[in-house]
Amino acid sequence: MPQAARLSGLGVLFVAGLFLAGAIAVGGRAQTTTTETTVETTTAPTENTTVTVQQTTTRRVIVPTTTASEERNASTTPTWVWVLLGALG
Repeated sequence: MPQAARLSGLGVLFVAGLFLAGAIAVGGRAQTTTTETTVETTTAPTENTTVTVQQTTTRRVIVPTTTASEERNASTTPTWVWVLLGALG
């Protein structure tokens, strides 16, 4: 019986603890502290950025060395001048 007495003693202590915990919860409430967490999201104003890109294109133009015009004589004196000189002479 001594073991049965120990178990019943533990049971009585357990029940007494439950009653005590219930009495504290109902009558003598402890001070409660409430912690609130606020998340604040702010967005910075966007900046309008203008980027100017300058591109330089080099184009190579090859000019032919000969012309399509008719060739002239080595003399730059026009023909009518020679005819006039001949007539005067």
